[in-house]
Amino acid sequence: MTNFKQQFCYALQEVDFLMECAFTEVGGVPDPGTDLDQLGLKDGVSIVEDYLDQREVALALEHLIYMIISGHLPISFATFNFIKQAGQELKVDTKLIKEVTNKGV
Repeated sequence: MTNFKQQFCYALQEVDFLMECAFTEVGGVPDPGTDLDQLGLKDGVSIVEDYLDQREVALALEHLIYMIISGHLPISFATFNFIKQAGQELKVDTKLIKEVTNKGV
Protein backbone atom coordinates (compact mmCIF):
# COMPACT_ATOMS: atom_id res chain seq x y z
CA MET A 1 0.00 0.00 0.00
CA THR A 2 1.38 3.38 -0.93
CA ASN A 3 1.93 6.10 1.65
CA PHE A 4 -0.89 8.16 0.09
CA LYS A 5 -3.33 5.24 0.43
CA GLN A 6 -2.23 4.64 4.02
CA GLN A 7 -2.73 8.29 4.90
CA PHE A 8 -6.12 8.36 3.20
CA CYS A 9 -7.19 5.22 5.09
CA TYR A 10 -6.04 6.72 8.38
CA ALA A 11 -7.91 9.98 7.68
CA LEU A 12 -11.05 8.07 6.70
CA GLN A 13 -10.91 5.93 9.86
CA GLU A 14 -10.46 9.01 12.00
CA VAL A 15 -13.34 10.86 10.37
CA ASP A 16 -15.54 7.77 10.65
CA PHE A 17 -14.80 7.52 14.38
CA LEU A 18 -15.42 11.24 14.95
CA MET A 19 -18.66 11.14 12.95
CA GLU A 20 -19.88 8.15 14.98
CA CYS A 21 -19.11 10.12 18.15
CA ALA A 22 -21.00 13.15 16.81
CA PHE A 23 -24.07 11.03 16.07
CA THR A 24 -23.81 9.30 19.45
CA GLU A 25 -23.78 12.68 21.19
CA VAL A 26 -27.17 13.50 19.65
CA GLY A 27 -28.66 10.10 20.47
CA GLY A 28 -28.07 8.63 17.01
CA VAL A 29 -30.57 10.85 15.21
CA PRO A 30 -29.85 14.55 14.73
CA ASP A 31 -32.58 17.12 15.16
CA PRO A 32 -34.12 18.22 11.86
CA GLY A 33 -32.37 21.20 10.33
CA THR A 34 -29.13 20.79 12.30
CA ASP A 35 -25.73 20.46 10.66
CA LEU A 36 -25.68 16.70 11.24
CA ASP A 37 -29.09 16.34 9.60
CA GLN A 38 -27.67 16.07 6.08
CA LEU A 39 -27.36 13.33 3.52
CA GLY A 40 -23.96 11.74 3.18
CA LEU A 41 -22.75 12.14 6.74
CA LYS A 42 -23.83 9.04 8.63
CA ASP A 43 -23.07 6.88 5.58
CA GLY A 44 -20.21 9.09 4.44
CA VAL A 45 -17.51 6.44 4.71
CA SER A 46 -19.29 4.18 2.25
CA ILE A 47 -19.66 7.12 -0.16
CA VAL A 48 -15.94 7.90 0.09
CA GLU A 49 -15.11 4.22 -0.42
CA ASP A 50 -17.38 4.08 -3.48
CA TYR A 51 -15.55 7.06 -4.99
CA LEU A 52 -12.21 5.40 -4.25
CA ASP A 53 -13.39 2.14 -5.85
CA GLN A 54 -14.19 4.13 -8.98
CA ARG A 55 -10.76 5.80 -8.82
CA GLU A 56 -12.39 9.19 -8.21
CA VAL A 57 -9.87 10.19 -5.57
CA ALA A 58 -10.55 13.93 -5.76
CA LEU A 59 -14.28 13.36 -5.26
CA ALA A 60 -13.52 11.03 -2.35
CA LEU A 61 -11.37 13.70 -0.74
CA GLU A 62 -14.02 16.37 -1.32
CA HIS A 63 -16.63 14.19 0.36
CA LEU A 64 -14.30 13.55 3.28
CA ILE A 65 -13.85 17.31 3.61
CA TYR A 66 -17.64 17.80 3.43
CA MET A 67 -18.03 15.37 6.32
CA ILE A 68 -15.43 17.19 8.42
CA ILE A 69 -16.91 20.62 7.77
CA SER A 70 -20.57 19.65 8.14
CA GLY A 71 -19.93 17.56 11.23
CA HIS A 72 -17.66 20.19 12.81
CA LEU A 73 -15.21 17.36 13.43
CA PRO A 74 -12.04 18.10 15.43
CA ILE A 75 -9.59 16.25 13.19
CA SER A 76 -6.00 15.59 14.15
CA PHE A 77 -3.09 17.63 12.88
CA ALA A 78 -1.93 14.60 10.83
CA THR A 79 -5.28 14.32 9.07
CA PHE A 80 -5.40 18.05 8.46
CA ASN A 81 -1.92 17.97 6.92
CA PHE A 82 -2.88 15.04 4.71
CA ILE A 83 -6.00 16.84 3.50
CA LYS A 84 -4.05 20.01 2.81
CA GLN A 85 -1.33 18.16 0.87
CA ALA A 86 -3.73 15.86 -0.99
CA GLY A 87 -5.99 18.78 -1.80
CA GLN A 88 -3.13 20.62 -3.44
CA GLU A 89 -2.02 17.55 -5.40
CA LEU A 90 -5.56 16.74 -6.55
CA LYS A 91 -6.38 20.40 -7.25
CA VAL A 92 -9.30 20.54 -4.83
CA ASP A 93 -10.82 24.01 -4.45
CA THR A 94 -8.62 25.93 -2.00
CA LYS A 95 -11.71 27.54 -0.42
CA LEU A 96 -12.83 24.08 0.64
CA ILE A 97 -9.44 23.33 2.21
CA LYS A 98 -9.53 26.64 4.10
CA GLU A 99 -12.91 25.69 5.58
CA VAL A 100 -11.30 22.61 7.08
CA THR A 101 -8.70 24.90 8.64
CA ASN A 102 -11.42 27.10 10.10
CA LYS A 103 -13.78 24.40 11.33
CA GLY A 104 -11.91 21.16 11.76
CA VAL A 105 -8.64 21.92 13.45
